[in-house]
Amino acid sequence: MEQTRGGEPGMSDHGEHAGQGYGDDHDHGDGPRGPGGLLRARGHIGALERNLRGLLLGFLGIDIVKDPPPHPGHHGEGLPPGIELADHRFGGGYLYKARQLLVTRDDFNLVLRLLQDNHIRLAPGEPQPIGGAGLLRVFLHPDEPKLVPEVVSILRAVDIVDLPAVGISPVHALPALSHPRGYPCDSPRAAGPLDPPPEDDDGQPGAGVRVAVLDSGVAEGHPWLDPRVEWLSANDVEQPQVQNGVLNRFSGHGTFIAGVVLQCAPGATVVAKNVFDPIGFVDDTQLAAALNALPADIQVINLSLGGPTHDNLGLLATEAALLRLSRRDLRPVVVAAAGNEGATQETYPAAFKDVIAVGAQQAPGGGRACFSNYGSWVDACAMGRRVHSTFFKGLDATPEPIPQTCLADPPPGLQQFQGFATWSGTSFAAPCVAGAIAARMTDQNVDAVQAAFQLVDANGLPQHPDGDLGTIVTCAGGGVD
Repeated sequence: MEQTRGGEPGMSDHGEHAGQGYGDDHDHGDGPRGPGGLLRARGHIGALERNLRGLLLGFLGIDIVKDPPPHPGHHGEGLPPGIELADHRFGGGYLYKARQLLVTRDDFNLVLRLLQDNHIRLAPGEPQPIGGAGLLRVFLHPDEPKLVPEVVSILRAVDIVDLPAVGISPVHALPALSHPRGYPCDSPRAAGPLDPPPEDDDGQPGAGVRVAVLDSGVAEGHPWLDPRVEWLSANDVEQPQVQNGVLNRFSGHGTFIAGVVLQCAPGATVVAKNVFDPIGFVDDTQLAAALNALPADIQVINLSLGGPTHDNLGLLATEAALLRLSRRDLRPVVVAAAGNEGATQETYPAAFKDVIAVGAQQAPGGGRACFSNYGSWVDACAMGRRVHSTFFKGLDATPEPIPQTCLADPPPGLQQFQGFATWSGTSFAAPCVAGAIAARMTDQNVDAVQAAFQLVDANGLPQHPDGDLGTIVTCAGGGVD
């Protein structure tokens, strides 16, 4: 099916945040440097690839002109209502918001025509603009039998006169700890205290550096953390989530990460931002909004979250937000966990070119942790097995059971947390790298971009012997034990 693209005259976009609507900055639209332009520049699916995909869909019995047969939704074990797991026949393995689609502004009219051609119904109502991203959100009709991944696969397989694929995407849902089922690779376990932090931050590694942790928030009233954490709002103070004595599997995630950063950079300030819903998910558009709203003086950003995306096309809204951050006068460095699937599958946002993707070592100087994702897209690694860091204090609870993983650790049972814990995952390797960058900034008197280059990309740096975890990074501020 050969189509041509058309514009979208007459639509206005006031954005979701003041000052972020169309027209206030040249990078907000869907031109060469907007999200659609970025999608095209990467060339996710060329004309030949789309023709091959069309043949594949035909082989699978899916007619891209007629209605493909409906199939049941797959919510996946333990997933909350409204979040579904994509079938692997349709770019799958990722989590997404049910019935929601993102469309690039330039391709909106084309998408409407293609949906009509393929007898796919949208819910009534106007599309919702995504502030500052050049994207629109639309919803499938409640009675539409096709699921989001199927719709995206159908429209992206259409041949459009030697142009890259149609600018359409699911609204990807991202869990903490980067696992397609939303599980960490083990449970937190109570541990003894860390050595006391320095009384005076002046002169300490990372002094004056502001590291944003976009996660589940950070607990308040912790003597090890309080002097060195800044909460952007009351919503960013993390509270234990306990039901019938069972601690939610994500609860304490951000608090733990803040402690890892500060062990590596004792003089830094952690800026806490809660981006997760109560069960540990954030979608592409919500993450983009949180990135856009960060204060201008943030120098390092830690994202211990993510997951695979449809055909590795990435996160359209988050990518636009990262582009905006890269144009700030004080350009922050973004560090992200590579994921806990023990696979080479790229996860986002870690797999973005300008994000430092971090895998996990089993121990300092040891082999790859069995759960760590790996591959040429992983830039760096740090210790991620049984990391020791900060946690809730005065809490007696049983961590929520999770499926058996490669670690084969027994269930933790009742734990008496007194402010500290051990935990495993690439989620806790990433803040080690973020903290090491902050420490290098003060040690070498350089900005974040230069510090990241010195630690991760410069010639002669130690590479992990497995050859698929990138540069080995250790903490400069005393380390993670």
